[in-house]
Amino acid sequence: MSTPAHAPKKVLILGSGQRILNAALPAFEALPELYSVDGIFARKEKQLETKRGTTSVEPIEQLDNARIAGTDLIFICVSKAAVPNVLEHLGKLDVSGTDLLIDTPVLLFKHLSHYGKFAPFRNVWVAEDMSTLPWLETLDLARKNESLGEPVSLTLYQSAYAYHGLALAKTLLGDSAIRSVRRRRAGGKSSTRMLKLSGGKTCLIHDPRDYESGHFALHMRGATITDRPHRDHLHLDGIVEEQGGQLLYTGFQVQGKSGLHKTSMAPFESELFGPVAAAKRGASVVAHMDAFKRVGFARLLQDIHSGKGAYPLIEAIDDMWIDYVVEKTGRWFACPLSSARSPLARGWVGMATGLASKIKS
Repeated sequence: MSTPAHAPKKVLILGSGQRILNAALPAFEALPELYSVDGIFARKEKQLETKRGTTSVEPIEQLDNARIAGTDLIFICVSKAAVPNVLEHLGKLDVSGTDLLIDTPVLLFKHLSHYGKFAPFRNVWVAEDMSTLPWLETLDLARKNESLGEPVSLTLYQSAYAYHGLALAKTLLGDSAIRSVRRRRAGGKSSTRMLKLSGGKTCLIHDPRDYESGHFALHMRGATITDRPHRDHLHLDGIVEEQGGQLLYTGFQVQGKSGLHKTSMAPFESELFGPVAAAKRGASVVAHMDAFKRVGFARLLQDIHSGKGAYPLIEAIDDMWIDYVVEKTGRWFACPLSSARSPLARGWVGMATGLASKIKS
């Protein structure tokens, strides 16, 4: 039986790394009226030092049906190599009344044979916080109020890593169907990835990621919005205010021809973001991406609680798949045998990777 609607949803966390300490736990703890973390499990028993004190971490072998009973949400955030074993353990338990939230990239390509292990859960979502960044709504507001039209292209300059870049591109362009990706080397660690999406939309990603110098430019037919000042473009600017002797991020704004388009962060989100260093007060929005992803994680949790859900499982698997092929070959094209969206492709790749793992073992 799940938690009554009026009570915080019961959560179990599987994993105890930096992602848990720096993003997941702070986000869950910032929403006490929505969620209650009932236990943290990892490979070994230990004590976890958090901002709120010491928390006991239990060995995952002790996670049984008695502990699962009444759990509304399980969040998996373990090493990529450990995901199949964790899914194997959960598959022995009754999780039919439990939702699953799993961190990116969900599965490694070589582990696609484990895709079917998500079936027992009530719902499965992915913690892709690039899809819920707090400044996305500001761009939507400016586009609507300035009558800029739909996005047609996007430039991500050192502002997105691997599969996260694909997720951000799909979110900003409002199109989940990537048709092709081509990577070009530019010397050293530098390269570009050109994404073509359905309807002719495109995204150019400059790698490697470096948030400190990174920025984006979203191109509509009516104008371009960027977080780097440009005389010919509209500028997404962060709002930083002094409160209680600290500099806090409180919102975003875009100055357009028809007026100022502004959105605000909730006080708990400003606290979750953390104090802004004076030296970074005027930095680009992308320069603060790590902190914004923490806020995005909290917004993702709010979406789950409201019934909206989070980043779809098949989208995240597809992002991982595309990124893997591009890293290996330099290009990827959508077809029935190359996309996680295709049951046929999931079937043959899962069978092949499963057979390969058995041969190696």
